[in-house]
Amino acid sequence: MSRDHVSRMSARIGAVEGTRDDVRLGTSGLAPGSMAIEAKRKRYYQALATASRGELDVTHWVGYFVETVLEAQLGARATLTFVLEKARFWRRFGDRVNQRQGKALARMFRAGPEGFEGGISARKYVAITGASKATASRDLADLLRAGALRRLPGGGRSTRYEPALGDEAKDGPLGGKL
Repeated sequence: MSRDHVSRMSARIGAVEGTRDDVRLGTSGLAPGSMAIEAKRKRYYQALATASRGELDVTHWVGYFVETVLEAQLGARATLTFVLEKARFWRRFGDRVNQRQGKALARMFRAGPEGFEGGISARKYVAITGASKATASRDLADLLRAGALRRLPGGGRSTRYEPALGDEAKDGPLGGKL
């Protein structure tokens, strides 16, 4: 079995692990209303208390409910969009990344639609993969050149990247080849 074949298999395993994360993420997506209520629990109880006192004016409760349903729908849409974009990403790049790159990308995707806090830097890449600083920089440059990553604002020694998802995912100068 060639080294390249092992790298491709590892990347595919990373993609499968990412899909498993989507299933877990999807479980929470099945109850977006309860997630929205949980996020604004204090306001929920205030609206409920206001609606149950006095003349039973439910205006505040209805306003809260409509706002919460809308927020839940937007959250569910963001989660679904993320899951679909992530699947497209793995379909496009999954067989072209090495084991280290697959591990780092899978870790970044586990952060969900909110994204990997602060993006990934060479230092974080080293911490995730155990690679040397030089290998981390080379792997990140390869992913950037292929169009799998995009550079976040800033630069120099603190250069950070995020996965190129959605319409912004374009082939790099090497035509998307790693």
